[in-house]
Amino acid sequence: MPLRVIPADKLDAFGAAVRDQNWPTRIGLQIMLYCGLRVGEICKLCWDDLLTGARPKAALTVPRYAAKRHAERTIPIPRPLADEILTAIEYHYRPQNLSPANYLTAHTHGGKGYSTRHFQRVCENIGAQIGLDYLTPHTLRHTYADRLRRVTDLTVVQQALGHKRLSTTAIYAHPTLDELTAATTKLYPGVTA
Repeated sequence: MPLRVIPADKLDAFGAAVRDQNWPTRIGLQIMLYCGLRVGEICKLCWDDLLTGARPKAALTVPRYAAKRHAERTIPIPRPLADEILTAIEYHYRPQNLSPANYLTAHTHGGKGYSTRHFQRVCENIGAQIGLDYLTPHTLRHTYADRLRRVTDLTVVQQALGHKRLSTTAIYAHPTLDELTAATTKLYPGVTA
């Protein structure tokens, strides 16, 4: 069975549907897509984990208390996500008077963050809206990993995802015909068929 990812032609529709969500949901979904975090990790993150003062950090460190197997890892925050975090600070974090210790997905000061089930339901609804019947929070993680694998090697993907074994990451090792052709061309430069 092929790996279930958000196809490139559906990413814009997914992004539009995410922008229609409330801020805690929106930022959680975007971190899953842009950094490959597990939904359980998102639900345990605090604003402290994303911010240095009032600015987004350059990299997100998934703390031991949030990470699966308590294995801390650090993932760079790409520019589109940093911009989204800045907007969330302006329109959600400050107006709600949230503190850095508040859960990232809390919608009120001192409130509890959203549950994993909340994100599962939201993904199901967005999937129905954009025509992807298999959309789950883990699909966002798969999409991140698949896109990352296309620009780097599996050991980098392994580190970003926090996998203990490379064999776990190997599910993303499914090169396309274009990638195989490019690799073959590099192997035999100057040779044409």
